[in-house]
This record gives sequence, C-alpha cells and structure tokens, in this order.
Amino acid sequence: FGEPRRDHFHTGDDFRTMGKEGLPVYASAGGYISRIKVSAYGYGNVLYITHPNGYMTVYGHLKKFNDDVAKWVKQEQYAKQSFEVDLYPAENQFPVSQGDVIALSGNSGSSQAPHLHFEIRDADGESTPLNPMLFGITPTDYRAPVFSQLAVYPYYSQQKIIGDAEHFDVIKFGDNTWYPVDLVVTNNPDVAFASKVIDYGTNAGPDYGLYSLQTTVDSQIIFSIRFDELNFAEGRYANAEIDYAQKNETGDLYYRSFVLPGNKSKLYNAKPNNGWYHLSDTLQHEVIITATDFYGNKSQMYFYVKYKPSDVKEPAPAS
Repeated sequence: FGEPRRDHFHTGDDFRTMGKEGLPVYASAGGYISRIKVSAYGYGNVLYITHPNGYMTVYGHLKKFNDDVAKWVKQEQYAKQSFEVDLYPAENQFPVSQGDVIALSGNSGSSQAPHLHFEIRDADGESTPLNPMLFGITPTDYRAPVFSQLAVYPYYSQQKIIGDAEHFDVIKFGDNTWYPVDLVVTNNPDVAFASKVIDYGTNAGPDYGLYSLQTTVDSQIIFSIRFDELNFAEGRYANAEIDYAQKNETGDLYYRSFVLPGNKSKLYNAKPNNGWYHLSDTLQHEVIITATDFYGNKSQMYFYVKYKPSDVKEPAPAS
C-alpha cells in the first residue's frame, strides 16, 4: 500500500495466488455488491462491496464473478452491446455475507501476473483508500527496511532550480543502521535529501513498500510521510514523491525527503521549508533518515553534512 507507481500510488494490497487463476475469493465482511466493472484495462473484472459500517472493499483482476453476478452482467453486456460495462446494481440485488464466494481470482485488466488486488475505502467509497493493514491484514514480517544509497540535492534559491543530486554509497553498521562512507560536503547552503530504500518481508519475496519515512537535522524533524490513507485526486503526485528522472533512467527508486514545487499532496509533514534545510554555517550537522515498515521494524541512516563555500580553501596540512 502506498508504493509509488507510474502516475499513482498503489491503493491496496496485492495477494499472490501461487501463479494460478480460479481460486475462490470470499467477501471480507457482510454487505451488498454495489458496483461491478468489466474492462480490458485497470482492475479488469472488479467487484465493489459496500458494508453497513460505511466502508467499501474492492476485489480486482478477477477471472469471473459468481454465477448470479455473472449471469446478470452478461445480460447487461448484451443490452448495452458492449463488453466493457460499469454497473451499479440495486442495494437488495446482490447481498453478501462474510465468507460468501463472490468470484474467482484471475489476471484480468492491467495485471502482469495472477493475483488479487484488494482495497478498503472510506465511507464515501470513492475518494480515500485506506491501508488494509490498519484492519488487521498483517503478514508476519521481522525484517527492517534496507538502505543502499543517499542522494543530496542543492537548491538554487534565486533561480528556483533544483540541481542534480550527488549520490553516496552507504554501509551497514550493526543492526539496521547505515552510514555513508564519507562526510557529505556541499558547496550550496540549501540542501535536501533522498534515499534508495526497500522493505522486504521476512521471507524476502516482493517489496512490501515503506510505511513511513522521517528526516531530522540536528534532532529537528524537517520531513515525514506515513501511508495510512491516500486520495485518488492526488495520485499523480506519486511521480513527485520519487526521483522520477532517476527511476526512468536506471530503475532505482529514491524516496524524496522533501516536497517538490507544485506537489500539493497532503501526505507530508514537511514544515517549515518543505524538507529543505539551510546550512547557515560551515559546521557539521547530523542528519538521520528513518524508514519504518508497518510492523515497527526500523532502519536509520546517519550522516553529517557540511557547507563548504566554493571559494573557501581547506587549510594546508601541518608539516
């Protein structure tokens, strides 16, 4: 949940189906089927269930619906003379109880392998996907996120241009702690940071995606983000949460610890300067980037950053 994809954040959890299609998909709670969509793209064959507590669950990339639903959908497809349909049955048309088989899993739509895409949405059903792990869907995970690179960006305030990042390898020391090899020195007083970080589950496998990221300078929080909920209207800002150019060029996923100009997402706590830090002196300043998964497994990258004006020369070594 919350993994940055092209033009959107991932709004649910994906469940592998062992490379197979046709496994039974059960209603996670009682309610009624309020929407049925068939499309060659997106979620493919997808069901939406509205629950009396105000939440909605979504089941995507299905192979087929249960017999009652499939029969009605086929009738509607013929009536509309269209394979692709977006249907809203009456509230009493398809009631379901928890555990009812509503469909069979598949690989329809824009799916790249058989799996079930599952979402939980808020009361209005269409604007705010919620992290399913907040509802107890928590596979075992004892592994903390893993850092592999640090990126430091200069900001040229007069021209309002963000410069190219300088990249630093990081080395692990002890339990879940990383350090760059050298002191980070910059000739620009305004800097921001990004990190290449990934979170695997206990048994390796797919990337689970980060739950939260926080950056401090000299113990002051300058940036944080946490993926408890998303907003479909802000999905395109996923391209701004990562270094999009770097992702396109090398495939590497760097999470920014700062907010780009024009990024209006409400996911961030990045006061007072949107994650940018002004180095007002030439002293060393301690920076800590903390990555946490949903289970509380935490990793930290420690380093010191120092401003060195380009016209300042280092003293000659003592003879």
